[in-house]
Amino acid sequence: MIATMIAISVAVTSTAFTYRELHPAALFPYYRAAVENDIARVFVNPAYLPDSPLLFFNMNYAKPYSLEGLSAASLYAGTSLHDFGTLLSWNSFGIDEYKEDTCETSFGSKIGSFVSAGISTGISRLFIHTELVDFTEYFFNFRAGISCTPFSWLNLAFHQENIRSLFQENARDIHYPAWSAGTVLRPAPGLSVSWNINKTYFSYINSFAASANLLKWLSVSGGYSRETNTLAGSVNILVNGIAASYGLRYHSYLGTTHGFSVTLRYNAPALEEISYSKPLKPPCNEPINLAHCNKEDLARAGIDELIAERIVKYRETIGPLSKKSLIQMGLSSKEYRRLSHCFLNLSDDEIVSRKEEPKKKRVSKKNVFKKNPKPVLPYRNAETRKLLFHKLVQDGVKASSALRISELAKDLTRQKLVDSISQLPFLNDSEKQAAKKICAGQ
Repeated sequence: MIATMIAISVAVTSTAFTYRELHPAALFPYYRAAVENDIARVFVNPAYLPDSPLLFFNMNYAKPYSLEGLSAASLYAGTSLHDFGTLLSWNSFGIDEYKEDTCETSFGSKIGSFVSAGISTGISRLFIHTELVDFTEYFFNFRAGISCTPFSWLNLAFHQENIRSLFQENARDIHYPAWSAGTVLRPAPGLSVSWNINKTYFSYINSFAASANLLKWLSVSGGYSRETNTLAGSVNILVNGIAASYGLRYHSYLGTTHGFSVTLRYNAPALEEISYSKPLKPPCNEPINLAHCNKEDLARAGIDELIAERIVKYRETIGPLSKKSLIQMGLSSKEYRRLSHCFLNLSDDEIVSRKEEPKKKRVSKKNVFKKNPKPVLPYRNAETRKLLFHKLVQDGVKASSALRISELAKDLTRQKLVDSISQLPFLNDSEKQAAKKICAGQ
């Protein structure tokens, strides 16, 4: 019992209510503004309440520092709906001769696309009953927090305790106005790291922690507090709406704390499992069939309308679409990598050379002496237009210009096509010369 009283005196020297036995995944016995573990965060900062499960009920029990007679327990019940969350809580810490009890009501709400805020109001009871002291006192106070998530991988938060004590100095011996500021980084799916700095009655405390969702039903956390020389860890298992947690915390002077928790959760999202291999590409909202898609289908996938129009014209004028042709029509390599898994009927790239040009058909003498022979359209066939396109590109004509020439060539004789090239405003002189030479069959 003497050891227990010494431990309490170390924990609450000159001030009470500095110890909070929270959810085991919260790791440390004090409020941190930014919490890396999605399971524990709603029990620490009321600003996180809008992201809580639809309904949840939590029970915690711990043996602080493994001291005989000393125990801590808490109960939480909460709900969230339409960017708003609320929580009722009860916390108790101490021994038969010394007890700290706190009852709170907390509210949290989103106040923007990436900002949320919350406030907690509560009443605390300090009970001391020894041979020398018989004391019971009730205190009212409140705390508030704010959370900002400008990016999915970054969260910034601030938490202020005992706001009433900021304005009433005589209340600070019992309820010190401690505060905390911190940040959470998510470098990969299922992995979070945090840093917090707390201003307490005694000093500043830095704490570092990390959480990893090893499986959809298994999460582990670990942390270190430099100033208090404390190591902490927890294991959390989620099965069918029930979360069971075990926490272990080691203080270099006071000893080891074991904590246990059970949470009933309704309509809670599954854990985002950590990735063990190369990240998978996101699923396609709608596959893109390159054999039949129109420019609107491509535009919905985020492709520029002008480039989408070129891609469709290429398919209609020249033939099947390949990676090479998509990039020639203006699709960047980055866009191709983003969309490649969505493409259906993507043709293999072909290496086209001048040697692949189809052999000219021999014209029979019988056809030569016809009175009104049909005009020869050398690029009526899709394969010949495809060959023409590649030749133009190889000789320095821009891909978009080569596509327009190939489209124009479909219904023209060789001579009319050569004559038309002189009038094309989108070609410079060198491109015109190269195009004329190719279209003339030289």
